[in-house]
Formats: sequence, structure tokens, C-alpha cells
Amino acid sequence: MNIIDYTYYKIYKGLERSSLWNIAGFGAGMYLGGLIAINIIEILVLAAKQDFIRFPTTNKYIVGAFCGIFGFLFSFLYSGNRRNKVLEKFSHENEQQKLIGNIIVWGYIALSCFMIIIVGLYKPGYLGNK
Repeated sequence: MNIIDYTYYKIYKGLERSSLWNIAGFGAGMYLGGLIAINIIEILVLAAKQDFIRFPTTNKYIVGAFCGIFGFLFSFLYSGNRRNKVLEKFSHENEQQKLIGNIIVWGYIALSCFMIIIVGLYKPGYLGNK
């Protein structure tokens, strides 16, 4: 099971039940792309705080644009036929598979939130040697 496809599927199903039901495909791609972009930024910031690399920018607009670009890329990636294949692939899962999938997705979300806190508290305000 491709974890990124499954995460897209779960986000899609969640948006399908919300007030964004009519743009669930686009919204799921944007959310997934944004989550992955934030994880990449977390890794870059942590590496910069360890002085392994120099963080590329401190401009919040560039970081926001990076997240937006990733969101649009994932929305484009999961448009049309690929979205239909992913939805068809995971629509026949049984209750045990749903439970395991939910645990994996919630674990990913919890780990992402935990990493945001850890990265923020580790050497606050420091982004490596300039």
C-alpha cells in the first residue's frame, strides 16, 4: 500500500463529508502537498539548527509559496484518472484494513505535529550560521 496514496484517500474522504465536498479532490491534493512541504521544511530547519546546512531563506512568503506550490503540484498529480484509481483501490478495504490505515495516518499527523513543537523548541530563533 502506498502510504501517500492512502493518506490522499483518507483526506479526500474526510473532505467529502465536510462543507468542501464539491472540491474534495482539489482540497485533498492541497492539504497533502502542504503537509509534505511542511515536513520538508521541518527537516531543513532541524538540519540548519544542527549546522549541517544553511537554511535557504528566512522570508515567510517564500516558505508559504513553497507550500502552495507543493499543494498545487499534488492537486495536479491527483487529478483525473489517478484520483479515480486511488479511490477505487482503497474503496474495498475491510474494517481491519481501515483500522490499521487510520492508525498509520493518525500516527503520521501526530508525528508531524510533535516535530513542529520539537523543532520550534530546539534552539529557538536559531537557523544556523549566517
